[in-house]
Amino acid sequence: MQINKKKSASLKGKITFINVTLITIAITVTVIITLMLSVNILERNITSNIKNVSEMLSKSDMVRDSLINNEVKDNLITYIDDLIPKLNDVDIIVIADNNG
Repeated sequence: MQINKKKSASLKGKITFINVTLITIAITVTVIITLMLSVNILERNITSNIKNVSEMLSKSDMVRDSLINNEVKDNLITYIDDLIPKLNDVDIIVIADNNG
C-alpha cells in the first residue's frame, strides 16, 4: 500500500509539474504574440503620423516658398517650433530640398 501512495503522489506531482509547465508556456507565447502585435501596431501608427506630417508640410505654402527662394524665414521656424509640441510621435522636423 505504501508503494502505491508514493507512486500516486509521484504521478500527481508529475501531472502538476506538466500542467504548470504547459500553462507557463501558453502564457509566455501569449505575451510574446501580444507584444509583437502591439509593437507592429505602434510602428504603423508612428509611420503613418510621420507620413501625414511630411505631407502636410510639403503642401504648406510657407515651406514651398522657403525651398523655392532657398531661404528660411523666421515665420517658418516659428511655425515648425510651434508645431513640434503638438505632435506626439515627432521630435524633430527637417525640411530639405531633394534637388540640392
